[in-house]
Amino acid sequence: MTVGNIYHNFRRFLWRADISHAGRGKGPRVHDFRHTYACHCLKKWVMKGKDITAYLPVLRTYLGHTSFEETAYYLRLTSDIFPDISIKLEGYYPDIIPRLEGYNDETY
Repeated sequence: MTVGNIYHNFRRFLWRADISHAGRGKGPRVHDFRHTYACHCLKKWVMKGKDITAYLPVLRTYLGHTSFEETAYYLRLTSDIFPDISIKLEGYYPDIIPRLEGYNDETY
């Protein structure tokens, strides 16, 4: 199994499913499955009332990250879509999901 083989087969599957591909690096990408998996895990854990502080190290290890900051990227992704994740995490880690510069609550 090589990276080239995975990419080639992924493109073939997209073609067969009649899903357009915007070009290399534009998507859909194989790596998008990783992002989707991480975001869905976080959403599911929050919805089930799981202790995110206990589950995040598991996700970090599963994704092969060496630091929590790498995994925190997914927290920012999900906090935009699922604000309840941000609310629940604020009690444990008030600064874990930084506000984006130029973000204005009134524009959303």
